[in-house]
Amino acid sequence: MSFEEYMKLYSQTKQRVTGVVYFVLHGRGKKINMLKFAQLLEGTLETVRFEPRGEEDEDIIVPKMFTKKGEVILQSRIDKVVPTEGSLFGKATVDAPIRIRFRKKKLLIVGTTEIYFLIFRDEPSKEYFLVLLSSRTKSNELYQTLASHFKRLGLATSPSKLEHERIEEIRKKMRGSLTYTTLGNFPTPKITKKGIWGADFQDEPSYLADAQVGSIYQNQFVFRDRHNERNVVTVSDDGLIRFYNNISYKDYEWFLRENIVQFLKQTKKPEIPSLLSYTFEDLFVDEE
Repeated sequence: MSFEEYMKLYSQTKQRVTGVVYFVLHGRGKKINMLKFAQLLEGTLETVRFEPRGEEDEDIIVPKMFTKKGEVILQSRIDKVVPTEGSLFGKATVDAPIRIRFRKKKLLIVGTTEIYFLIFRDEPSKEYFLVLLSSRTKSNELYQTLASHFKRLGLATSPSKLEHERIEEIRKKMRGSLTYTTLGNFPTPKITKKGIWGADFQDEPSYLADAQVGSIYQNQFVFRDRHNERNVVTVSDDGLIRFYNNISYKDYEWFLRENIVQFLKQTKKPEIPSLLSYTFEDLFVDEE
């Protein structure tokens, strides 16, 4: 796609959007030169050799189109990164092995998944975030790949989390009307998790009682956006934010900036790579 087509996809195309938010860290008292960051990321490629799983892959047949010199090589590539007004918008492709059965034979083929992503800076906190615009499972797969790419540039990454109180605070801030919630961590071994469906039940005594003794894993609620349009969103404790109505990636980014990132915490404190091993000093510039 051309730059114009990427920008149209980012700002004009509306669809149901799911994303998982991660932290990008450098700890150098500077900010990232986003244009340089885009140049360094675009086109980066990582390859790994497929390793069979013991007995599971015994006698497995691999069609020749998926092999190179007798080996299955899986690739992950950052295909394109384009700057928007306040972020980077890109696409990555990731190969994964797929095991299938065909007439009592075991076959291994390779599937390629496209995943779009955003990278932006939250100006109030001066923190950077990576948003993988896909399901939880696909995000986990691509995150490992992008984390290794970022590390080569002197950057660390961390998954994010939303605590119980923060999930509820977000809903209240947006005057959301609950339609579904998942609660866990109950003080009894016989009940591990509860799912509650309904409409506008956030003030119901039974829900309030459960929320007081348990922890909120996710809330799904209806709210009115800045254009007074009705939206349905799920906010989860692992940083997954899912819209059930059509929205552009640009509006999704705005939603994260205004309502989510200030409440996120890192799940771990990763080691920041030393710049002594890198030659990308121009990636980091002084704060204005």
